[in-house]
Amino acid sequence: MNITYDIQKIKNIISDFSKVTGIDMALYDTSFNAVAGYEYTEPVFCKKIQSCEKGFYLCKESDKKMINKCKITRSFVSHTCHAGLVDSVMPVIKGSVITGYIVIGRVRQTQNISDIYKNIEWLGERSEKLNDSFLKIAYYNDEQLKCISRLVSSILFENAIDIELSKTVTEAIGYIDNHLKGKITVTDLCKVTHTSKNTLYRLFNDTFGCTINEYITEKRIEKSKFLLETSDMPIAIIGEEIGIENCAHFCRTFKKRVGTSPSAYRQQKRNIA
Repeated sequence: MNITYDIQKIKNIISDFSKVTGIDMALYDTSFNAVAGYEYTEPVFCKKIQSCEKGFYLCKESDKKMINKCKITRSFVSHTCHAGLVDSVMPVIKGSVITGYIVIGRVRQTQNISDIYKNIEWLGERSEKLNDSFLKIAYYNDEQLKCISRLVSSILFENAIDIELSKTVTEAIGYIDNHLKGKITVTDLCKVTHTSKNTLYRLFNDTFGCTINEYITEKRIEKSKFLLETSDMPIAIIGEEIGIENCAHFCRTFKKRVGTSPSAYRQQKRNIA
């Protein structure tokens, strides 16, 4: 698998985004090496926090915890750091493949500086300069951050990152897409791709970061979300259409993956529309 980044285009996207929103952004590759980034304002507040050994250590540990959770869940993760600021990270996914990670951060969710001082009492400093630097940090609530994350991960980088999959993986995912309604086995995929099970397991793990069965389940849930949004088909029939004939099992699987039931998901989407 080859991933190609259009560095100049990505730099322009990140710069424009930061200037419009006031939020710092950076893009990292799949190994979390920096590709490009932009700081809208000089991070005076964070530099002060990190100027002491404890602050620097807490910042690094906070980022590490957030990033590891994102890698495991393959989804948007937002958390409040030890200094009271909100950071977020989300995967850039193209065709079910994680092609990088977007980190947006240093967002405040309070107008009251005293709330922040409670978190950094160990710093032993209260000053007008620290107050001013804190108030210059962009203010966004949770819902606004989630909306930003959806726009960023699904739209902004769409034409700035290209991915080239191996012939074997391309054949396997093509078969999966065309047979979601029926039973799909690893043996079937091996026959189609003329590949051993061990090789196919390794390719899926290297490409998608998950097992073959996890990938199939993810594709089934994606299709069910589309059907819930675009049709009036009963929940049980949608389950059958994606290869999960037991309605209760479909509902449990959907809720585990999406965080809400199929019926609630459909209602949410219709309320938005």
